[in-house]
Amino acid sequence: HKYFLLFTLYTSIMLLIPTLMFVFDCFSRQKMLNFFRDEAQKPFLSNKIYLLFVLAVQAGSLLFFFYASKMFVCHLMQAVQNISSIEILFYTPDTTPYKIDSKCQSLESVLGKNKWAWLLPIKPSLSTD
Repeated sequence: HKYFLLFTLYTSIMLLIPTLMFVFDCFSRQKMLNFFRDEAQKPFLSNKIYLLFVLAVQAGSLLFFFYASKMFVCHLMQAVQNISSIEILFYTPDTTPYKIDSKCQSLESVLGKNKWAWLLPIKPSLSTD
């Protein structure tokens, strides 16, 4: 479960980075907007296709970012409740037989005792040393 949580977190971050770079480049220096404005006035079809391609890639990146971040949040909430995706079909969070009282203990059972290693893709250690 830890590896899937990290996969969805890293995917969300990696999908957000190009979009943020595009937005900051467009609005901070106005260079990209001027380029698109100048190129759109030219009669060549390839410039408009390039513009559509860039905007489609950014829209797709945002769409998959929202999907991956929603998956991360849902599975993080399941980890906090100490319930898996299969168990959520059969149990409610109140009736699960694997109930742990503390949310921090539930996260520790999934991510390991060492909080410094929670964001690293290494095997979780459940020992206290």
